[in-house]
Amino acid sequence: MSGLVRSQASRDGAWQRLQLHAPPGNLLSLDLIRALGKALPDLESTPGIKWLNIEGAGEDFSFRAKIQEHEPGLMATVLPETHRVIRPVLEFPAPTAALVTGRCLGGGFELALACDDILATDAAMFGLPEIRLAAFPPVAAALLPLRVGASRATRAVVRDVSIAAFRRGVVARRGGGAIDLAGAGRAGARPGRVRLFERPAQDA
Repeated sequence: MSGLVRSQASRDGAWQRLQLHAPPGNLLSLDLIRALGKALPDLESTPGIKWLNIEGAGEDFSFRAKIQEHEPGLMATVLPETHRVIRPVLEFPAPTAALVTGRCLGGGFELALACDDILATDAAMFGLPEIRLAAFPPVAAALLPLRVGASRATRAVVRDVSIAAFRRGVVARRGGGAIDLAGAGRAGARPGRVRLFERPAQDA
């Protein structure tokens, strides 16, 4: 597995963790996206997985995509590669959770939204700053309304409004300075798997 994405298994392989390891900030570069695209199919075919976590190494989950790779001439490559990562996360055969500390912005937030749940510390920051670059976050435009409703999602996308995650349906479970994974597992943090075109009951 690429050094940009590191895998760790515990509980006899039932709990799998994928760690983004691209300092500083785990920018969602094309190389990192391709590493994820290789790691996910390998895990899909691994028997016995009950829970998959995606997390960032260091202080941040991932605070944006790599801006230099979003020039018009590269988008025909970058967007399809990104979608080939998002769909396997959405369709992963076991429950998935993004474990978020620090900044979770732009493409990093879109990756987290593809997971069934987001577990975060109180200090975690979520947002979609793409509009500052006259860009549009296509994955968030599809998935964020399922969590927070169309109106709030639109404001987040077109006005770069920061997301009050813990009050508005984005985060399934939060912790103080660290994420209590064992507690989350025992408590069944998932309020219901979020699937494409399906909206959870919680929208307040």
